[in-house]
Amino acid sequence: MQLLTNLLFLLAKPTGTTIYALNLLPHLQKLEPILLTSQSFPNYNCYQTPPNLTSEQGLKGHLNRLLWTQFQLKVIIFIELMRKIEQ
Repeated sequence: MQLLTNLLFLLAKPTGTTIYALNLLPHLQKLEPILLTSQSFPNYNCYQTPPNLTSEQGLKGHLNRLLWTQFQLKVIIFIELMRKIEQ
């Protein structure tokens, strides 16, 4: 089973939620999660997302994130399933 962790909500200026998520990451590393993020996290399997999907862009960022998640998430899951089958 693979853990997909959505970090699209992370902001450049840390908030409580951002700090909590960043502190939680090292504890998840043993599970080898796939991170959805516009930021770089060495030693993690990351799917880079466009940088315009955070609440820093206001309502437009929220809507972009919603649309991206609805349409791209299926593609990412399909790719990961194909990878597992090939192994």
